[in-house]
Amino acid sequence: YPGANDYYSRWSGVRSFWVDGLDPYGDDASLAIQVGIYGRPSAPDEDPGYFAYPLYTVFLMAPLGFLDYAWAEAVWLALLMALLIGALFLLLDAYSWRPGPILLGGLVLWSLFFYPAARGILLGQPGLAVYFLEVAALWALVKGRDGLAGIALALSTIKPQMGFLIVPFLLLWALWT
Repeated sequence: YPGANDYYSRWSGVRSFWVDGLDPYGDDASLAIQVGIYGRPSAPDEDPGYFAYPLYTVFLMAPLGFLDYAWAEAVWLALLMALLIGALFLLLDAYSWRPGPILLGGLVLWSLFFYPAARGILLGQPGLAVYFLEVAALWALVKGRDGLAGIALALSTIKPQMGFLIVPFLLLWALWT
């Protein structure tokens, strides 16, 4: 396995689109994903690893699609860690909480090594980027930056199942206010 398999299928779909000129949802791109992960086409009892994200994902992740996978994975995992720490700082700012240096260091470590976050990093989960975008949207609303909140919320829909509650709630709230 190349590692960060949750990211690999996204990277391979993006690469297929930009470098190979293929439809990221097509059979050729899907086969490339499976060969990259398993070294062969997936068996019926294995995850086929389809590129199952909205098409605009290929534009958001385009810069990494031009890198070899080892480099793209390293950049992606570092980015996920930075986004987790960034989400922590946005939440601290939204709540106007200024912990001391020791507690802040503990919170940063907790943000990275808490099991769901650490597993998400190891798998290269795009859901961690979505988490950051949803936190950024809430932070922007708290700070009165509605345009930024809208952009962050719209970008967070690259993984729509994560926003199935927050997106409709914020849209209804926006209509109400």
